[in-house]
Amino acid sequence: MSVAISVLALTITMLAHSASAAAISQSGRSVTNLAPTACSLFTPGEIASITGTRIRDGEPEAVPEGTECRFRSSDGDWVSIALGPIDAKTFAQYRRLLGAQAEMQSGVGDEAYFWGNVRIYVRVGTHALTMGFARNDQGDATTRAHLLALAKLGAPRLRP
Repeated sequence: MSVAISVLALTITMLAHSASAAAISQSGRSVTNLAPTACSLFTPGEIASITGTRIRDGEPEAVPEGTECRFRSSDGDWVSIALGPIDAKTFAQYRRLLGAQAEMQSGVGDEAYFWGNVRIYVRVGTHALTMGFARNDQGDATTRAHLLALAKLGAPRLRP
């Protein structure tokens, strides 16, 4: 299986949570204290201030569980943001699937790791935040810095 297909399957699987993650998520939230959606976690202006490009309003994407949103930029690129429930054990299992390609990142959420320079996975409590850029060149240090800045901005917003 190619790396691209493996990562796509990993992202889809992270959003399709297990029954135990659903129970954790539902039991820890009241109706008045709901987590943001992928489209409401950031404003286009916040993303633009980090990336340096004009960003359009988010476009919700249909996913089986959680929420996903695509923010298109003026340069034809886009930022993809996905939110869904997850527990620490499941998050660690997904990280192990990537093996050496998963690079741990401290200082973001409860735990986080990069996959290359174009995708970051963050766990905050029972929430998974996955963000990436649609870039064919696998990004660069600037792309990675943009993802890290977005993750540091978004992760605290997932705390109850």
